[in-house]
Amino acid sequence: MKKIIATSVTSIVIGGIVLSLYSAETKNFKTSCNAKNIDTLKVYTDSWDVKFKKSNSNEVTVSAEGRQKDKAPVTFQKDGEDLVISQKEQKNSGFFGGFTFGKQGGTIYINVPDSDMNNIEITNKDGNIQLSEISAENIVVDNHSGDEKVNNVSAHIGKFSSKDGGISVENSSFEKLNITSASGDNEMKEIHSSNVKVSSIDGTVSIKDITEGKSLSVNTKSGDIGVS
Repeated sequence: MKKIIATSVTSIVIGGIVLSLYSAETKNFKTSCNAKNIDTLKVYTDSWDVKFKKSNSNEVTVSAEGRQKDKAPVTFQKDGEDLVISQKEQKNSGFFGGFTFGKQGGTIYINVPDSDMNNIEITNKDGNIQLSEISAENIVVDNHSGDEKVNNVSAHIGKFSSKDGGISVENSSFEKLNITSASGDNEMKEIHSSNVKVSSIDGTVSIKDITEGKSLSVNTKSGDIGVS
């Protein structure tokens, strides 16, 4: 009797995986708008990775590719002076709605000009975030689960937080830099900033080749701190 039950459960799980794979399709998305009409760029994602890069034009270009059942997995909406980009995870319905058969992942690519961008706000639940060769007045990143990599970025104020994931900031410049993490390693290298504050609950903090003008504050409850 036990063998029959085990076989039935196995069949249900395998069937669920097959249905999940065939119901999800690869979706592509691409659009753009003039950066001069945008004050704040807001990005909300449930599970996809986000990659920022420098744009060679005066337009903000957004493209995405990934597997998800939604017809439009990524939405692009202009709200006054705000440009809102969002991705929500598709939930299964019916019998298989209570099961998760892997992440229907993808990547959102955002290219922004060197100037004309005041604020960039990123809120991510489960995915990696990468910022490279961009600049803005204020950059705020709130990541629940996933790594954050910041390279060659400049801003007046930079705030980077993560509940479960590492934060790496390299070759960048900020007037004020604030890094907060609950679980994950924090690494800073070749940073120019007048005010730096790093707070970590459980993780290693590594600081190398940093030029600080006024203050440098590093705090961790459980983890090593290395400054060189």
